[in-house]
Amino acid sequence: MKNSLWSDEQIKKWISEFPKVEDSRSSFEIWNNITEKKRKRTILKFIVPSASIVALTAAVTFVVFPLSNSKNEQTQYSYNKKAENAGNSHLTESQTMEASPKYRSIVPNSSTEQIITVGLLDESKQHVVPLSFKGNQFEPAVKQINDVLNKIDVKRFNLSAFAFQDADIYESKSRSDEVIINFEKLNIKDRFHNEQNFKEVLKETFRWQNYKKVRLFTNEKQHVPSEHFVSEFQIKKLLKKAYFLFFPKNSSNPLLVPSKNEYETIEDAMNAMQKGKEDGLEPSINNSVKIKQLKKDDELLTVTFENASKMKNTEHTEVMLEAILMTAKEFGFKKVKFEGFDAKKIGNIDISKPVEVPFSPNFIDLKVDA
Repeated sequence: MKNSLWSDEQIKKWISEFPKVEDSRSSFEIWNNITEKKRKRTILKFIVPSASIVALTAAVTFVVFPLSNSKNEQTQYSYNKKAENAGNSHLTESQTMEASPKYRSIVPNSSTEQIITVGLLDESKQHVVPLSFKGNQFEPAVKQINDVLNKIDVKRFNLSAFAFQDADIYESKSRSDEVIINFEKLNIKDRFHNEQNFKEVLKETFRWQNYKKVRLFTNEKQHVPSEHFVSEFQIKKLLKKAYFLFFPKNSSNPLLVPSKNEYETIEDAMNAMQKGKEDGLEPSINNSVKIKQLKKDDELLTVTFENASKMKNTEHTEVMLEAILMTAKEFGFKKVKFEGFDAKKIGNIDISKPVEVPFSPNFIDLKVDA
């Protein structure tokens, strides 16, 4: 740098010796901050100064404004480790948004569209993540599920490879609500980590299409009963689960994931969604949100917020409403009325009237070609 008492190398060395500052925000808080910045962002034209001037400016800033103990001031200079763990460290904000598929389109439960939902394990094999796609009206649901499981590019969704590649899946010849899965070789530990994961994957894959039983075989000839029967278990559609947020690796778009626990009442489930915690998942209802009342009237749930007028029309608010809608469905409600908002619409959700619960979680407006 010309006419300077310090060389570029001296400045870089000086900056590198500054103390590191941790950012304790969660992935949920980082995501909310990003979406808020996106909403307010305006296009600015500016001239980028040379690297030396940028470095000097940063150095002077540190000298004039010493580090504060407050979280907000810390985050101006720190690199958030939770964001790094979520895989965002090498992506800019715009790149992260563009690199991740868009989730959470609302599809009413009464939609005439065929929706195909499959359960996938995350890379850590801790969570079962349901994804929903467009199907068609011409083929049996189980065939479409089989096609999706064989065609889906799981890497696009930052989830682990599906564990049914060599399985043959079809409906029972005697019962249309019974699914038969014939594995070439069933190794639960290698593919699913444990039996609980295995069962949860099957539940999330088949419960939304109203299948009631899964029967497992190995090396069975199709449609021919044999001695290779392994086991069977019942499938219930509604499991009284709460919905949390899961952030896939390399994505700032959260997915809704049902809890591992089941809850006695919807009040318990909603409380867990705000105050509870499951490893690797974030609350779907922010702590600052106050639910004044939950009113149950047959198949209608009315959720009254105390401070909804202060809530902004952001992705953060939209995904919260979607988590509530899915949780309401788990407890048998068909519609949810949201009260306390000044706005008539949050994202794509028309809250001026009762909202029909979705067909299934995480609908992605993308058809997986068979």
